[in-house]
Amino acid sequence: MNDRVMFQNKALSALGGLLFFENLLTSTRLEERAVDCLPRLRIASRASSFDKFRALMLGLVSGADCLDDMDALAEDPRFAG
Repeated sequence: MNDRVMFQNKALSALGGLLFFENLLTSTRLEERAVDCLPRLRIASRASSFDKFRALMLGLVSGADCLDDMDALAEDPRFAG
């Protein structure tokens, strides 16, 4: 992984670290490794099992402790991806 931490005097959002974790998921190729561990979808959905897993992981990093918190994050434009 080739990410660097740069310090600056700008105010950062509490969600600023999400990009680091998203890059970590991509660089470790977690999707390829986790595909056999995740449940198969029984109903057609626009989101894959890994997409849902990634959203839950990033939600936990953002401070979401329950599904209600995840609903609140869904309304937050900074969490939209």
